[in-house]
Amino acid sequence: MPAAVEVRPEKWTDIRVLYDDGEYSVISGLYERDPHRTLGERWNGDAGSSIGFPNVAGYPIWHVVPQFLQRYVLHGLLDALSVHPTPNSAEHVRAILAELQRVNQTAT
Repeated sequence: MPAAVEVRPEKWTDIRVLYDDGEYSVISGLYERDPHRTLGERWNGDAGSSIGFPNVAGYPIWHVVPQFLQRYVLHGLLDALSVHPTPNSAEHVRAILAELQRVNQTAT
């Protein structure tokens, strides 16, 4: 069950962890040399039993969140952090709000 900071596939660069509750993680980063940031997400797996999903050849990777879903994912993360705050909640909320601003500007 890898943590978000441990998932570093070659196709992603400049990764910023937005959310990681141990089971589910979301990042912002650059995918395949695209100059525009995007979101990636993954299920990290059950405690000690798997590498989660998605994975390729036994290595954890990120699923690219489609542009039309990014706003909803970010709002969901804010809701999750408001109900179940973590020690890093304030830092994650700031990062999520910055990404939400980016997504809103991209959509207009």
